[in-house]
Amino acid sequence: MKKSLLFLNALVLAGVSVFAQWTYQNPLPTGIPLNSVCFPDATTGYAIGDAGTIIKTIDGGTSWSILPSGTTIPLYSVCFTDVNTGYAVGGKYNGGQINLSTAIILKTTDGGTNWATVFLSSNVYFSSVFFTGINTGYAVGYGITNAFAGIKYGVIFKTTDGGTTWDIQYSGPWNNFYFNSVYFPEVNKGYVVGSDGTILTTTDGGATWSAQTSGTTNGLRSVSFPDENKGFAVGNGGIILQTINEGVTWDTVSSGTTNMLTSVYFMDSNTGYIVGENGIIVKTTDAGTTWNAQTSGTFHNLNSVYFSDVNNGYAVGSGGTILKTIDGGSTWNVQSGSVTNNNLTSVYFTDANTGHAVGYGPDPPIPYLNTINGGTTWTSVGLTGIDAVNSVYFTDVNTGYAAGMTSGADQHYGIIQKTTDGGTTWTTVFTGNATSNFNSICFPTATDGYVVGSDYYGNQGIILKTSDGGTTWNESETDRALSSVYFADSNIGYAVGSVFEWNHFSVIIKTTDGGANWTQQMEGGGYALKSVCFIDANTGYAVGGNRTNGQDHGEIILKTINGGTDWITLSYETTRSLLFVCFTDTNTGYAAGESGTILKTTDGGTTWMGQTSMTTNNLNSVFFTDANTGWIVGDNGTILKTTNGGGPAVGIIEPSLQTSSMQSDLKIHPNPATDKITIETSGSGAGINGIMTVYGMTGQAMITQQVRDLRLELNISSLPAGIYFIRLVNNEKIETGKFVKE
Repeated sequence: MKKSLLFLNALVLAGVSVFAQWTYQNPLPTGIPLNSVCFPDATTGYAIGDAGTIIKTIDGGTSWSILPSGTTIPLYSVCFTDVNTGYAVGGKYNGGQINLSTAIILKTTDGGTNWATVFLSSNVYFSSVFFTGINTGYAVGYGITNAFAGIKYGVIFKTTDGGTTWDIQYSGPWNNFYFNSVYFPEVNKGYVVGSDGTILTTTDGGATWSAQTSGTTNGLRSVSFPDENKGFAVGNGGIILQTINEGVTWDTVSSGTTNMLTSVYFMDSNTGYIVGENGIIVKTTDAGTTWNAQTSGTFHNLNSVYFSDVNNGYAVGSGGTILKTIDGGSTWNVQSGSVTNNNLTSVYFTDANTGHAVGYGPDPPIPYLNTINGGTTWTSVGLTGIDAVNSVYFTDVNTGYAAGMTSGADQHYGIIQKTTDGGTTWTTVFTGNATSNFNSICFPTATDGYVVGSDYYGNQGIILKTSDGGTTWNESETDRALSSVYFADSNIGYAVGSVFEWNHFSVIIKTTDGGANWTQQMEGGGYALKSVCFIDANTGYAVGGNRTNGQDHGEIILKTINGGTDWITLSYETTRSLLFVCFTDTNTGYAAGESGTILKTTDGGTTWMGQTSMTTNNLNSVFFTDANTGWIVGDNGTILKTTNGGGPAVGIIEPSLQTSSMQSDLKIHPNPATDKITIETSGSGAGINGIMTVYGMTGQAMITQQVRDLRLELNISSLPAGIYFIRLVNNEKIETGKFVKE
């Protein structure tokens, strides 16, 4: 039985799913930035990254599997004491919250099959972990205080019981300071490096720490000692520091680059490797005297390097990049797979197997991807004559349309292309005026189609219609920039967007005569609407993001149940903007957006459940072929698939408003009742504008209707006997109540 969570006072019920129910189809094995890599033996390796990502290989990197970590907190460092026992640390900066940051330490004792949280604390953040033995380890990072300024100070924690308990050994100074890396060449002798060129050392297992003179103010990112005397620290601006006397003095060595260097690893006293920004890899074979650049084959930032033996090494980084060398770094090969790294903006499937995805640069060619096996494999076809594709729509398995923008002679032109052979070839069927950009395309019938967009600067709107399958297009203009169009049937359609760029005002327009005329339904609010979806002619949703003073502040979800006459705010959070919304049936819908956000509702939008996306990339488009099977595409080539409706929730997002703390009880009488009840709200004035939903004990929505009066009579004669809950959501507050039907 589904537990009812409708009347919790908290806006968010915290929880984490330990199983990722959205799985990567591109890039593989993951598109998440990977921050650290470690190999406890020659063939077994682990890499960790953002969104709680942990992946494992047992064949020297030929294949990787994603492990459940039980968290979505970014992980930054991994260390194994043997093939089965390992630790991963991380942290999340929450900025502006009561708990300004969250630190986590995970431990596995079964080779990564299960991970237990052995440390979780607010206002702390971990960057690096290192173990000197089975029981003794260190985690470093920073603490944070001051809700207004977020002042950081370096922290060092230690465990002597295999991670069961962690005690702070060092904190300070209090001047926006942090530690990035820890390394112990001996059991008691260790080094920590961090911001402003800081280097600390201990000779008594961390009981005391003393500062060393680095000679630089550049931030240091990584430290490694090939023996007890010689060590290296690397960091911002391409800096390499070397010591040959246990850190008594540090000298600068030329790296040949100004890119940030993020990780240093030595195989022995002479042979070492450093990786960094833009795919840089440098190697030394003379104990660090000279460093020579190697060809990495990638421009992705590399965050960590590790060698399992003298020949076999690995580097990981942004976009899920995994590199391997089998010849000591002379050549590096990409082990991670990606059909494209370009941003994907729209996805459409004609059946469970045949799908299409489109997007834009920065890397040519402009991506058009298709699959004939449900996304198991995707084929990339470069489109010509178009610079960015914003939307794709197919009317049947062969006939499809793509809308976007192209450039020429210092101008930007909206463009529409068409395929009649399932995407094998595309031809341009319409080119717009200079500075135009087409954002969304929709075909309610095989021949009738609509495209909406704006000028390149987002100041004016464009509406196009075809009645002959794209052969000819009629164009009209509006003074409202339009982002999305959706038709409930052949005549009734909606388009949403915004006006102004600095302080957005949402716009919703509607047609009831197949686009011959459009009327404005709504304009106002400090947010931009990005996507619209209708279940039928009356019930629809629009999503977007709040924007004031040039800054995005969070999501907005709107709903109408009367064909757009009234739009009610279902959710108004202060987190991330939503970019797309779709529904698979009357009650079940999905919204996706910035930083990997995926929300799901199963009660017509009253409550929204966060789902684990395992990505931090923006997610731009969602498509479901049935109740369980769906795809999401996003930035950096992200393609996700689910076969179970996205799996369990990681939290419940209640309908909340700017005034969501103003929650009160409805007055209901008679109670118990048999046929009718009278409901009195706490509103003032002539009336309200809201949506009222009656729920059964299982959380199922039984009755939904528009409410405008402060007092209304509701017929409940058709309801079975039992206990029912009422929730009234309007643009002022949320009100709840309970009654018994006899």
